[in-house]
Amino acid sequence: MPSHPEFCSMHASESIVAVGAGPSSGPADAIASFAPKLAAWEESAAASGRPIGTIDEAPDSSHLRLLMQRMNKDGWASETQDGSAPAPLMGKRVKADGGRMHLSFSPFSQIVADDHFAILFQFTPRGALATDVEMIWLVDGRATEAEVDIEKMTWGYHATTTQDKVITENNQEGIMSSRYRPGRYSDQEGSVLNFQKWYLNQFGLERAE
Repeated sequence: MPSHPEFCSMHASESIVAVGAGPSSGPADAIASFAPKLAAWEESAAASGRPIGTIDEAPDSSHLRLLMQRMNKDGWASETQDGSAPAPLMGKRVKADGGRMHLSFSPFSQIVADDHFAILFQFTPRGALATDVEMIWLVDGRATEAEVDIEKMTWGYHATTTQDKVITENNQEGIMSSRYRPGRYSDQEGSVLNFQKWYLNQFGLERAE
């Protein structure tokens, strides 16, 4: 069973393998194989009004900002259990294109936005071993209470974030073990390495290779 069954159920398997945890975290062959399908969706989504573009800042940037657009599973209008919309279209959207936007203002403030809702993520470190995670779901301001299915809207990312909490805490417990020994990052951990370099850069430090 995958670590994130709810998340995986909303997205095409080739997209999950290629994208992983960000634009630099998938295997090179999977990224190359997925590229034509992504390009075809981008062309279709752009034609319906979605702004297409990518930002993937380097560790020497001020904020390590990220912007990427990706599609959901074929036939999925929104990231819900059955792919149907949990709320009216947002903003100036006139039809769903089956996509989602990932935007990071910094590693600590992020947005995931479907055509029908958006989620704000705020990560607030409280110490070396504790971080508060706040999630806020947004819908179009014109939507009425009767038009919004809150349980459907929150189903996928509530489950996924809860699973992430368990995974993160288990990883930390392993690192704190007396038997733990650090090793090299794999070629699929580019996002982790970039964050570490960026964090050290904020203090004028360099990572020891």
